[in-house]
Amino acid sequence: MGPPRAPQAATWRTSKISATLAEFGTPLLVQLPSGAGQRLREASFEFIIHIWNAHVLAMPVWGQPEILARTRAGLTRDSDASPAPREILQAFEILSAQRARAPFADDPRAIGNWSVRMIDAVHCKLHCDARLPPTLRAPQTGSPVIE
Repeated sequence: MGPPRAPQAATWRTSKISATLAEFGTPLLVQLPSGAGQRLREASFEFIIHIWNAHVLAMPVWGQPEILARTRAGLTRDSDASPAPREILQAFEILSAQRARAPFADDPRAIGNWSVRMIDAVHCKLHCDARLPPTLRAPQTGSPVIE
């Protein structure tokens, strides 16, 4: 057994939330057809962000685990109380498993405003704002507390 390791800095403190979210959503995004238009990309990111935020808000630092439970329950039935398509539930499970892995598991940033802009017929750029829980904001500046 070697000497104790120094704790590593949380990856989320130095990564852009848009890059983190694109990496998180990769298992679904790679399934999009080449040349997918803006509407399909926006719908995909909307789902990915919804699942991301549900997991983030379930973290102890946010203290809202009921949102994740409601999200999952909502995906198991639609407005007619029938199950959602199997693919939707599979996508939820894939993203939930992804969220449990590093570097995503300890990231407390929720997504606020976001948009997708097409660069050309194949590429897009995701813009999004990160929101931190009050316990991670500096009291006077609103900036993240960096330890």
